[in-house]
Amino acid sequence: MTSWLNRARRWRLFSHGALLLFSAAAVALLLPAAPARPAGSSAERELMRLTNQDRAAENVPPLAANDLLAEAARAHLDRMMRERALSHQFPGEPDLSARLAATHLRFQASGENVAFFTDRGNADRNAAEANKILMHSLPHRENILKRDYNAIGVAIGSAGGSVWVVEDFARAFAPTSSREANELVEAALQRERSSRGLPALAFRELPSLQACACRDDVAPTQLLRHFHEAHSVDVFTEWQADELSPGARKQAAARASKSAAVAVCAEPRANGSYRVIVLFF
Repeated sequence: MTSWLNRARRWRLFSHGALLLFSAAAVALLLPAAPARPAGSSAERELMRLTNQDRAAENVPPLAANDLLAEAARAHLDRMMRERALSHQFPGEPDLSARLAATHLRFQASGENVAFFTDRGNADRNAAEANKILMHSLPHRENILKRDYNAIGVAIGSAGGSVWVVEDFARAFAPTSSREANELVEAALQRERSSRGLPALAFRELPSLQACACRDDVAPTQLLRHFHEAHSVDVFTEWQADELSPGARKQAAARASKSAAVAVCAEPRANGSYRVIVLFF
């Protein structure tokens, strides 16, 4: 478990990368109690603008503002200000991945920067100070410039003459209903057929297959016994419904495959991924 803590006279910060977990034994930085007051969304918007300005300077695509990431960032900011401590995870609080999943965000990679520093008394100056100290710390800079991320949520608050900052990053995917996801899978299968010069698949409607997609104990052998007309089945998990597994691509390209049935579970799963079942006949 890895974490970074930079200490200076004027500011403190932690960084949490997508594949890193913050230690439960991390040092808490306590401040004097003070009533919290919102720093205002203008500082948050300015910090996002400066973040994308830094990414542009490194030829990295901009981050999109994401309401669900902002919701998670705001909840964690409130907890930090209530505890008067800087941390990625307080006792009894879920870790970053679980906090993001609780908002129903669909995401694959995630990271977090947290910091506090002396209040500059102005929203733009506070945003500029936050951006400066984060960009001058290597792990925080890595989160800001990471190409895997496409979305950001920022929360800024102040109390007792100090400004608190949370930046939550993720590779986020748009929400998609089960029906929309089914259509995306079917279209991907047809593209695979077309690329091999094969005739289009006919798709079967099997209502009972949909219930199977949302079961955690679903197994290919069980599916083939239940749907005995099928010659093969592929079960896979994906964040983008139009991305087929190697097994699904192989069966879609098989001349023996004449029709198929698709079921997608779009209920909340691990980080909002989809469970996909494709039967081939």
